[in-house]
Amino acid sequence: MPSVVWILRPEDCRELIINLTNKHMKTYKTYNARNAVKAAEVTNYIKAGKKAGLSHAKLKAEAYRIYNIKAGRPILATHFSSQGL
Repeated sequence: MPSVVWILRPEDCRELIINLTNKHMKTYKTYNARNAVKAAEVTNYIKAGKKAGLSHAKLKAEAYRIYNIKAGRPILATHFSSQGL
């Protein structure tokens, strides 16, 4: 059986990661459970991005922004200040 080699552009990787993270998960009532779900989503997002060859730091900042985690604000502020933005 022939093997298949996929060559992905960075744009394709981003779409793949977004599609992987848009899965619907069960809704929990307690804040502890909701935090655990967010942590799992962030972890899965970072793992998927690393498999696509992206930087851990950029993935972490992007995941924190996507999942609206307050701890990500200082990371983004530091990143943008070092970029001069």
